[in-house]
Amino acid sequence: MGQHEEQGPDSQIRTALKDVLATSEKQVPPTTGAILAAIRQEQSLQKEDTNSVEEQELEPGSLVPSVDSRPQTARRSPRRTRVIWQNIAAIAAVLVIILASVGLFSHRFFAPAVGTASTPTLHKTPLQTPRLSPSPAVTPSSSPATSPTGVSSSTPSPAATVAPFDGWNRVALVTPMFTLANLNYLTDCCTPLTSNRLPSNTIFDGVSQDGQNVMYHTVNDGTTVYYTQLSASKNATIYTLKGNGGNAIWLNSTYALITTFSSVIEVNVQAETVSTFLPSLMAPHINFYRKPFLYFTGGADRTMDALYRIDVNTNAVQQVTFGSTGATFWLSPDGATVYFANTVGPAGNPGLYAVNSDGTNQRLLRQYLFGTPIGYAADNSLIIMRVENGAFQVLDLGVTAQQDQVMLNNAAPGATALCKITSVGADPICGGNFALAPYGHALIVQGLYANGTYKVWSDDLTTLKQMVVPSLSGTYSPIQLIGWDKIPTP
Repeated sequence: MGQHEEQGPDSQIRTALKDVLATSEKQVPPTTGAILAAIRQEQSLQKEDTNSVEEQELEPGSLVPSVDSRPQTARRSPRRTRVIWQNIAAIAAVLVIILASVGLFSHRFFAPAVGTASTPTLHKTPLQTPRLSPSPAVTPSSSPATSPTGVSSSTPSPAATVAPFDGWNRVALVTPMFTLANLNYLTDCCTPLTSNRLPSNTIFDGVSQDGQNVMYHTVNDGTTVYYTQLSASKNATIYTLKGNGGNAIWLNSTYALITTFSSVIEVNVQAETVSTFLPSLMAPHINFYRKPFLYFTGGADRTMDALYRIDVNTNAVQQVTFGSTGATFWLSPDGATVYFANTVGPAGNPGLYAVNSDGTNQRLLRQYLFGTPIGYAADNSLIIMRVENGAFQVLDLGVTAQQDQVMLNNAAPGATALCKITSVGADPICGGNFALAPYGHALIVQGLYANGTYKVWSDDLTTLKQMVVPSLSGTYSPIQLIGWDKIPTP
């Protein structure tokens, strides 16, 4: 009878449990041996217990007294029943421990290899490169009036959503009605900065390095008046000159330089005080300042349309470039290199040139068709506009031509020129018709179309999303782009 009992359900449970353990041992080697030893010990104790109980069992079929006085078939003794249930409970508990161990170690050793907390899976965002991420390496730089003369060196927070790219999200411009306004490149135009119509001969001198101020001047009846626009409906006269004054550039957010054609003066735009900067420099146009050098364009007493620089401490003058009619000069953010596009000469072959800022090592950088510098990326690399297959392509220059990267294939779809007027054979890319954001994340472009109308495009260079600005497009009157700013407007 004892042998018969060993082949019953209890024995089958133990056999199945052994099979589970044997299979699980391959997956949970640290715990399986200990669990099996416990099972074997439990089997030995149970066998001894069973033999003792069998000696006290009644024969099957005999009658035993019933609690409710009804006759019942004989059954195992209460002690044997209790022992059996204890064994079943013990086996069930062991089984639970095994299953929990298998689940735990399976999760540890056989989790999907998608990525873990210690080795996260990296996902590169499409259409983005490190060049488009603001970098603390950006230093204040000087550039033409179509772009701010300096860039803040502060690094925007990656989580910033209200004012990304250090807040450079607006563009100062002159509307077809000749009013000064601010364009948010993510929305339609425009928030007026002045309520009055400006004189048609107004010349705009650029945006201050901190982006909070626009400078411009007017000439009327032999008097030149220089103004700054600090915010919406808040401007100030900073200097009045008897006679025809020249252009002005920003030294920083507080001081500006103005050429009088026979000297250069320094103006504190906040205190409205004036001092002499260079008393005897004859310069028809001043370009930018990088201490201790002021860069200017040559006039009648020097090579026409060539870039020069003067040391403000010693008054020593150096010629930096050859004469290039209509060229716009760009000083690199580190002050080491000057870039310019030579299209009509009179000297040098057509193309994009680079030269050391002291005038040495002048070289032809690229021979791209109508390649024109438009600004700098966050890593200080030069960005140009060129004509490629009839489209205006934005290109980020690498160390070599093979490393150049296309940022946007067509900045102004369908446009025939980025100019206010054009003629056969003329350069189709003209200054004042594009404005690149200081970190190179966005671009505003005005295109001229075959039917004589203009369209203004807002190009997001991080997402490649393009938008026509409806209120400034489809008209026969052009706008004038001044530069990107941070002037607070809705």
